[in-house]
Amino acid sequence: METEREAVVLAVPFTAGVAVATFLLQTFYIRNHSSVAVVLMSFAATVSSAVLIFRSCRGRFRKLPLPAARIFIGLMFLSAGMTVCLMDSLTFPDTGKHSPVSSFAYGCREALSRRIMDIGYSEKEHGALVCAFLTGDRSGLDGNTRKIFRDSGASHLLALSGMHLGIIYMLLSRMLAIFGNSPSVRKTRSAVIISGAGFFTLMTGASPSIVRAFLFILLREGAAILGRKQNNANLLCIALTVQLTVTPGVITSAGFQLSYLAMTGIFTLYPVIRDWWNIPVRWLDEKYFRSNGQTSDDSARPRGIMYRIWDMSSLSIACQVFTAPVVWLRFGTFPQYFILTNLLCIPLMNLVMISSVAVIALSSAGLCPAFLLSINDSLLGILVFILSTISGMQADTL
Repeated sequence: METEREAVVLAVPFTAGVAVATFLLQTFYIRNHSSVAVVLMSFAATVSSAVLIFRSCRGRFRKLPLPAARIFIGLMFLSAGMTVCLMDSLTFPDTGKHSPVSSFAYGCREALSRRIMDIGYSEKEHGALVCAFLTGDRSGLDGNTRKIFRDSGASHLLALSGMHLGIIYMLLSRMLAIFGNSPSVRKTRSAVIISGAGFFTLMTGASPSIVRAFLFILLREGAAILGRKQNNANLLCIALTVQLTVTPGVITSAGFQLSYLAMTGIFTLYPVIRDWWNIPVRWLDEKYFRSNGQTSDDSARPRGIMYRIWDMSSLSIACQVFTAPVVWLRFGTFPQYFILTNLLCIPLMNLVMISSVAVIALSSAGLCPAFLLSINDSLLGILVFILSTISGMQADTL
């Protein structure tokens, strides 16, 4: 089997097993309140089915045709997913105590939040937004700001997601690139990036979407260190399996569902929609390439501003196609202007994050120039203005 297909064959049935077991447990918990009996009986049935499947294919697995082998593997991982979920339901309740690492990370989050609020933004709400973007603490935001982000379809900007960790990942990679690209430097850089991403994940509360992004970074950098071929679909499936193995209950989280669905859209549908750009363009410029004695080559074709707009629109559509059904079922809403929101606000969000990190770092050292703070402040104001305008457009159409 191809590498990416192997990962899908394992990840999909495992996820289905976790989902089925979660549904059964929640149903019996709520309706019959016989949690212990249901868990023990389901656990015994799951283990028995896994043993039977294993015994049926042991010694004969190599002789099975490929489709049958995939079915057996799928059933085994389906049982494994159910087992993991049921075992997780048997864990002892949380005592309320935190590990030293998590306590330290929480303390850093509180210190960073105070540092941000003391910077001196022109509006208190701007400081609260930076806190939300970098620490996940949204307690300082008023109800109107939350409504603006929600109605404009920009909730993914306000709630910490893989995009935020992706920007941190990009910043760390660019900053550490100045040290060269020797094998030892690459390994050290990957270790620093993994440590930084892991600390950010802990500091911000380890939400499901942030954990997904961290696992993706961990697997990606690990593959780079080992010199292994990187395949995004494969990495996503492995991250899905690992996250559900550690915390199977997270499968009911909206953030978890939307995060993985969005990434699935990016890796599957986005390249297809993006490449539609080349269909009319290839037809129009065929004469140009021939007149210059060249072959029509998509990679050699100029990429202007219109292509950039098409590229970002393709990304937004691909994500929305996969996430919209879940958003509608869970929240009963659909952002009509999601393309406009993403086209205007995602590039702006990158600038906000980069300038905010620079302002915090320099102000902590007492070296932040006034013009940099003013730029950061203005970018935050523009972001809020754009989202409030789109929110008003959304309200007028309802």
